Amino acid sequence: MNLTDELHAASAEPPPTRIDLDRLVAREEARKVRARWIAAGCAAAVAVTATILGVRVAAAPPVEHDLGVVFSPDRVPDLATLPDAAKVWPDAVRELPPRLPDRSDYSVVAALGDDRYLVASGISDPSNSPRIFDTGAGTATPLAAEGAIAGVAEGRVLTTKVAGDQVVWMLEGFRRNTDFRELWTARVDGTGLRRLATLPNGVGPRFALAGDTVLWDVERPGSAAAHKAPFTTVWRVSLAGGQPAELPGSEGWSLAYDGPWLSTQVLREGVEAYGTGELWNPLTGVKRRWTAHPGLQFVECWTAWCVGSGNRLALQNLDGTGYLELPFSGHLTSSREGRLAAGSVRSGGTSVQLVWDRRTGRAAALARYDLDASPGRVTLTRSHNSDFDPPVLSWRTADHTMVLDLNAID
Repeated sequence: MNLTDELHAASAEPPPTRIDLDRLVAREEARKVRARWIAAGCAAAVAVTATILGVRVAAAPPVEHDLGVVFSPDRVPDLATLPDAAKVWPDAVRELPPRLPDRSDYSVVAALGDDRYLVASGISDPSNSPRIFDTGAGTATPLAAEGAIAGVAEGRVLTTKVAGDQVVWMLEGFRRNTDFRELWTARVDGTGLRRLATLPNGVGPRFALAGDTVLWDVERPGSAAAHKAPFTTVWRVSLAGGQPAELPGSEGWSLAYDGPWLSTQVLREGVEAYGTGELWNPLTGVKRRWTAHPGLQFVECWTAWCVGSGNRLALQNLDGTGYLELPFSGHLTSSREGRLAAGSVRSGGTSVQLVWDRRTGRAAALARYDLDASPGRVTLTRSHNSDFDPPVLSWRTADHTMVLDLNAID
């Protein structure tokens, strides 16, 4: 399930309608009082840090408190009553046409600047490649000319990522009545089209970038027995070309949600939940171990924090401390190296898709819909892209496709 799809995931259990943070706030106020006494007794300035939700927040300039728009970093925003994203981050939200010039649906992969967007078409594209959608010029130009990637039936673009001036995408389809998945690359201007690798069976619909290297995991056939995690290894190929090769030491590792990190954790139906595991950055060699809090089940960990479910949605540090249960059901995933939490929570009969900046405390709703009624005027687009950590999120209104550029959130 990718990050855009995660925005659709909401638990069926109804939550309370307000957040009770009295004890959390009282504890924080007491800490601030102690900090002020310490600072007054020191000749040198003392840097004061706060620990809320298991996240250390360095002392920073005061946050402008505009009720309903900005929340203090040491408070949990009421995720069920959030303002719209365009009000919270006006410079990061863009309004695009609902369809491409050929009237096809599309999902936005990345914002390229100058009113240009990397998109994947919602239909079997004859070019078998992503497109550059120039909203100012009203054009949607494929990266590969029609026929340049030949012999493909029912081609579909999966994960797509930008690496400098290059675009890398995974293509699936049929060749000679046999299904396949391949990695392709081209420059943003459409030159330099090359096939990087033909992928073996057992490769999932996504990849990660680690510098100038493309990573993907491969499941050993027949290893996914019931209640036993499948055995995986990680493979790599350079963006410059060359032969794919297994990443040394990657036996038992798979792609984490936020590349280039790898994980020993496997999350899928029929696999027993893990109570501990590791994350590994093959670029730096850094490894981080995580341990599930006793109150959490089905823990998913990223580079900075973990999410899971007890009675409701809950968060924790990697080491199991900082446990906080939120009065909602739903799910959150990490983005932008743990700074952002994005996902869906349920409040009564309403599901709210949101983004929460855990550094500044700002949070906003992307879309809302009534779970007890037919789909409304605002829904999230279900992306064809399988990227778990995309740089943009998009949702559709009656007249537009809306885009939130996560890299533009200040």
